[in-house]
Amino acid sequence: LYYFSQNHDIEVKQDGLQRQSHSLPKESPFGLVSDDLSPHFHNDVFPKTGWLPPPYKEFFQRIDIALDKPLMVLSNKYTFEWSGERPRNNIPIRHLHEVLKRLVKKYYIVYLRFQDVRLEDRKERKIRESGQLGDYGDKEMIKRFFPSVVLFEELSVGLDLEEINLMLFSLYSSGEHFISVQGGNSVVASFFGGRNLIFCEEGPELSDSRGDFSYYYRFSGAQIHIANNATLMNYVDKWY
Repeated sequence: LYYFSQNHDIEVKQDGLQRQSHSLPKESPFGLVSDDLSPHFHNDVFPKTGWLPPPYKEFFQRIDIALDKPLMVLSNKYTFEWSGERPRNNIPIRHLHEVLKRLVKKYYIVYLRFQDVRLEDRKERKIRESGQLGDYGDKEMIKRFFPSVVLFEELSVGLDLEEINLMLFSLYSSGEHFISVQGGNSVVASFFGGRNLIFCEEGPELSDSRGDFSYYYRFSGAQIHIANNATLMNYVDKWY
């Protein structure tokens, strides 16, 4: 993430950080187009000057990755929504199984739902320790039915946190085929060109007045489509 800096430190508090939904800096090109400084706004008011996307793909791309099939990064999540409701914007197990069944012979698939206690904020740690989220079972299903699918954890064994980011961005830079879910990983996947199919059941990104998804293509020229439970498999068959 900090490729432009040759001298910086990353500080991690011992008790863990607490993520917040921050407002946009008023002086930034994005703050100037958002009346309430909300981080959600529509493509119609996207700033035309004062901003360029960081060249992540160009900077992080590696030439020493040789695969016998095209690379696909499938990122997912399983967490409470910002509203406190139970998970809705994760790909359901039945759909995940069907997606992998249809694509595993065509692509070298890396499954990304990375879990590391070093990355937890205080709320996430509390949820994990309480057990209130329950078991998702995605990785167990993948290892049982799709052993050729690589879990991102298997690629990042022994790496420190900054090295994990480098690994992740190098991986994205080597691909053109992405499936992601609403939230930060759909933003990251949109910075590397190719195609990004985003699964989203609900969120401000879908609203007519905000509609963040409408400008994701600006990050890299990526083709962006949005799918939900009803349309996911149709898009998978059409796009991949």
